[in-house]
Amino acid sequence: MRYILPLSALLLAGSLVASAAVDSRLLALVPSGTKIIGAIDVERARNSEFGQFMLNKIKTEHRGLEDFIHQTGFDPRRDLQDVVFASPAATGDQSSRFAILARGNFNAAEIKAAAVAKGAIVMTYQGVDLMVSKASNQRTGFALLDGGVT
Repeated sequence: MRYILPLSALLLAGSLVASAAVDSRLLALVPSGTKIIGAIDVERARNSEFGQFMLNKIKTEHRGLEDFIHQTGFDPRRDLQDVVFASPAATGDQSSRFAILARGNFNAAEIKAAAVAKGAIVMTYQGVDLMVSKASNQRTGFALLDGGVT
């Protein structure tokens, strides 16, 4: 999980240097009531000079990423294309709610198996399998939709 911070920095930096259009298919999935939206064209960010610098840094400093790639078959440095972040306005309570929608090349079977091996439970909602963490009081989870969207 230590690779998330550098990857987030890459995505943030990429959003500053790449003025890309928001993927309309991902925007259609944004929950109602969303007040804050951010989007990143990861492919353009990855190809920027700063993106290349961050990718080289990630390759040499983060063994956890290699473990994640081995377990899931998903390499965000290569397989991620677009990301949309969505959140409702602050509600004043301690819980944070947000959605991260991504388009990329996902191996659904390997990712699902890795999530279950880490303790996630599989729930089905309207025909879509949701991998839900039972590790905390707040439910967190993800789903892999058709067409490379998660």
